[in-house]
Amino acid sequence: QLIEQTELSEQLVENIKAHSDKAVVFQQRKYTNEPITLLSELYIGDMSLSQPSTLPCYDGKSDIQAFITQHQSQLLQWQNLKNTTSLYTGCNQLIELNSFGKVARVKLLESWAIRDASLAGLTRLVDAFKPWQFDSIHYQDSKNKLKQFGEVEDLYGTLAVSHPQWVGSFESYEGKLVAAELEKL
Repeated sequence: QLIEQTELSEQLVENIKAHSDKAVVFQQRKYTNEPITLLSELYIGDMSLSQPSTLPCYDGKSDIQAFITQHQSQLLQWQNLKNTTSLYTGCNQLIELNSFGKVARVKLLESWAIRDASLAGLTRLVDAFKPWQFDSIHYQDSKNKLKQFGEVEDLYGTLAVSHPQWVGSFESYEGKLVAAELEKL
């Protein structure tokens, strides 16, 4: 039986915590007469992460296929079951390629939230990423700045945009741009 599915006695919890300051337990059925204590996390040993190298960022102005050709080996990348590839830049930009290796869309993502994370070294990793920029638009710019990018139509909070090379939408929060999804024309 796996340890994470095993009910822990108070004595066992004390012993585990005595040997590891990175043990987390939780109580299942906490508000019943018979709660069960289970192990949630256990971290043993030392782990050190060096500062990751800075990943390149796409500026939104230059030829995106040339950017990919030049920097693909330096970007985080993964492939899904549909044979499409996603490339992650150093500025929270997710470039999605179709099965032919051509750009299908670009997603401008919000910065990673780490306040609730308890992963060792995550802060160092997150600090290596910069907020996104795309053409003349930057993360948390006023939504009014989108007029510099192209035609804008406010559709109940979603800002639909069209540009000579891109079409898509931006999301805003309290008047500031936080994310976008743009498709290549």
